[in-house]
Amino acid sequence: MHLKRTSLGRKTKKTNYWLKNNIDILGITEHRWAQKGHFKTDCGGQIIYSGKEKAGQSGVAIFLSKTTSKSIIGYKPVNDRILTIRLFGHAKNITLIQVYAPTSAEEEIEEFYDILQKEVDNKDKRDILIISGDFNAKVGGKINREEDGIVGITGLGERNERGTILVDFAVAKEIAIKNTMFEKHPRRLFTWTSPDGKTKNQIDYIMIEKRWASAIQDVTTKPKADCDTDHELLIAILKIKLKIKKTTVKPIRYDVKDIGEDFTIETRNRFKTLLMDIEEKEPNEIANAAKNIINETAAKHLQKRSSKKQPWMSEDTLIKIKERKEAKAKFGIHAPVYRTIAKEVK
Repeated sequence: MHLKRTSLGRKTKKTNYWLKNNIDILGITEHRWAQKGHFKTDCGGQIIYSGKEKAGQSGVAIFLSKTTSKSIIGYKPVNDRILTIRLFGHAKNITLIQVYAPTSAEEEIEEFYDILQKEVDNKDKRDILIISGDFNAKVGGKINREEDGIVGITGLGERNERGTILVDFAVAKEIAIKNTMFEKHPRRLFTWTSPDGKTKNQIDYIMIEKRWASAIQDVTTKPKADCDTDHELLIAILKIKLKIKKTTVKPIRYDVKDIGEDFTIETRNRFKTLLMDIEEKEPNEIANAAKNIINETAAKHLQKRSSKKQPWMSEDTLIKIKERKEAKAKFGIHAPVYRTIAKEVK
């Protein structure tokens, strides 16, 4: 699923909505955070993001639920407009690409698709490919037979120049634009509303390789989702089983700020015993014995280091989010009172 420019800025994330609606994967565009990386949420999920060197412009990210984050194989923050992650699947692994296409110069758009094409070409050929994001393009419905299985007949509006570029790319790579393939009321099709509320377009898309198209069983928008954006939350029902990626056992970390005398004495005595017949032992045997002495003595005499984390969303932020939701329901997203509260949330 995909969400455009949510009020997740400054790492105050809206995980409550995602959790209540059983959202396992959430694509985010124009988050405007600086640099790239990943971090865990206090609900156990994970957010992977890619942005510019300085905050304030563009950026793409993917949120993974606690369960889905256990299937991560790896990720690649390509730039502030393209992010790729790979998930461990039962039959096939999955490559997810989250994008945010430019709206400006033709050269920028051409460069964007050149880089996107390289990422598609370089993925593991056995993976299922899914691309989602804000393409800033109007595709509309299918125009000719060449687009069979690529563009559906229920796409909203008329195709524009950027829509033609997107369709040409999708046809060349045999990628189905799935939210043009389900018959819906227009309010479940448009993904963006102009500031004056008069223009509504479908410019965000969820796409999948044509041969795996049946894995996406539905795509629809959620107009009432509280996300502080002029774009609608776009949701896909995806039927692909994931597997938990096996991880190595995490080392136990001890608090060594105040090492007691008992630890020191026992460690010294056990090493003296080890050194008594050291000439009769192999190097690997000595190393393993020394490691066991440290681990066993530490477990006996030292306290484990606390791993408590600071909550990533304060109580004040939660209160403001609730106030913003109420203001949206009462006044709409273009009202000054709503915009004021939305800025406070950010």
